[in-house]
Amino acid sequence: MKRRLLTQVLATFLLVSMLITPAYAISAESISHMAPLFEKAKGDYYNYAPCLIQLDNSTKYLFYCGNRESSTIVDYICWKKATLNNGVWTWSSENVAFGPSESDWDMCHVCDPDVIKGQFDYNGHTYSWAMTYLGVAQWDCNANQIGIAFSDSIEGPWVRFEGNPVILAANTTSWGTGQDSMISLDQAGRFRIVYRYSDGTDDYCYYQDFDFSDANNYTKTTPVMVTRSGLTDGISHTCSSHVAYDPVRQMYYMAAEHIWDEAKRSCRETLISALDKVNFENGTGTWEIIYRYNEGTTGYASNHNSSIVRDEYGMITESNVLAVAMSSSDSSGLWSFKINEGQLALSDINNRVSLTTGHAYKFINKATGLVLDNWDSGNGDPCYAYEWTGVHNQQWVATSLGGNNYKLINRWTGKALDNYENSTPEVVYIWDDVFGLDQHWEITKVSGDYCKIKNIKTNRSLTATANTNVSAIIATPYNGSDHQLWEIVDLGPAETLASIIESGSTYKLVNKATGDVLDNWNSGNGTVCYSYIWSGVDNQMWTITDVGAGEYKLLNKWTSKALDSYDAVNGASVYVWDYVGGVDQKWQIVSCSDGYFKLVNAKTGKVITQSVQGNGNAIFCWNDIDIDTQKWGIVKVS
Repeated sequence: MKRRLLTQVLATFLLVSMLITPAYAISAESISHMAPLFEKAKGDYYNYAPCLIQLDNSTKYLFYCGNRESSTIVDYICWKKATLNNGVWTWSSENVAFGPSESDWDMCHVCDPDVIKGQFDYNGHTYSWAMTYLGVAQWDCNANQIGIAFSDSIEGPWVRFEGNPVILAANTTSWGTGQDSMISLDQAGRFRIVYRYSDGTDDYCYYQDFDFSDANNYTKTTPVMVTRSGLTDGISHTCSSHVAYDPVRQMYYMAAEHIWDEAKRSCRETLISALDKVNFENGTGTWEIIYRYNEGTTGYASNHNSSIVRDEYGMITESNVLAVAMSSSDSSGLWSFKINEGQLALSDINNRVSLTTGHAYKFINKATGLVLDNWDSGNGDPCYAYEWTGVHNQQWVATSLGGNNYKLINRWTGKALDNYENSTPEVVYIWDDVFGLDQHWEITKVSGDYCKIKNIKTNRSLTATANTNVSAIIATPYNGSDHQLWEIVDLGPAETLASIIESGSTYKLVNKATGDVLDNWNSGNGTVCYSYIWSGVDNQMWTITDVGAGEYKLLNKWTSKALDSYDAVNGASVYVWDYVGGVDQKWQIVSCSDGYFKLVNAKTGKVITQSVQGNGNAIFCWNDIDIDTQKWGIVKVS
């Protein structure tokens, strides 16, 4: 366990770790073929964009878009009720919830209904149901926006909110917003809307949280972009059709349109995908595609505007079955749009690897027995294999990104394991933690205690090249070789710099080799620092403040000037200067395996060094050669 100086003696850190919530890898297989829920009306009629709610084992409600006059393309929000009798679902006749307004933001079409139960006080009356829907006032169907309506009963009548729309279009020339899904957050007035957003350059998926407990004074959060990672493949962009939540697994499921067919004005395929709650809410992670509805699996040329069957609060209705309602159509296009339903069996894949956030791990290659190592602290410095010695550069601190995905931070350098497509695409190296997909790694159990470690951006797996020390670690397409398999050993909680340094607190800096402290008693700009025996005066104290990006400023308590070093040469002076935010005034604090730290200048990459013990000796910067005169104890004094 790493230890640090506390006053004149060493004291053990109190270590705190954060256990992550168990996550699941999901697979699905069809257990029922897509079949029409009911026969649509004869003539030039269509129905699509379903919202199918199962209230109990014998009652369903379907809300959808449909036209009211044959051959006339005007969207209305319609609904039907289904009851189960002797094992057969019987559907009611078609009802109209409401149509376009006479002269408002939704005067041309209303579509994409989604309904949840709750408690919504509006104009002094508490309603039990809310419906979000798309509305548009342009016949070119651009500038779609999202509004809301309320009702005492799921069957209506519906009262449109006077404050509509609640989610606006970006402009009048792009598609706008729609394909909305609601998920209740409290079974009362709070809910989440997940929606498609198009600004003319691309399609996105966002969510916002709303509180309509008091609709006249409703609130909403800032939109959060939902990740599209895993849903794009170079064939077509993918946008959301519908979302549901799995409270057992704490997963979101998305029915997402894929492969746009301009001639049919629909998508050929719908992807059913899963993403854990943490990643969904943070806009991170990678969707797992668990099933594809396309012509091969449905028999229809178009499979689009789909929804996941849910209960009245936006949750899936069964833990092991996912029902999907889908708009399907043949080659004749719009007039063939009709709603089908199918079911998928869900199962959890038992290859999940659960690493604990904040714990340190060593990664042992199966073929070589060597561990993943990196002792160079610069961006782009490559990783290599080495025999285990227990030093911090051989240890990697895990941060869960949800599912099988992790960020791996080298315990010595504080930098992230990285693999980015460049001129040398196989190189695995370290880089400042910038949270890019090139720093996200999927860890999946393969057999026994061994795992593969795959980069999310490049889709290449961590690979050892030889069984000799300092041999290269690279990333290559996975082939099942032992050189690509790793045993992961939990070393326990790892201290983070944040647990050692409280930003804004004051410390003394004690050289490991000499026992002297870093001192500066002259207040002029450019006054050099030196070593001195500790006497407890203010000029021997430094206030350390986090300035972001893994860097710190160090202000002398007596002079209030910043520790500085400008020249990138060995022997360059360390001095104080008025703090102006320059890179030369920022320092990386890098932990060593023995409880001490190196102070690395952010501009030059040089390390603060003391060469001679005694009062008044110069302090300077030098290349990192990993000797005790370059290591400093950080001891809090106030």
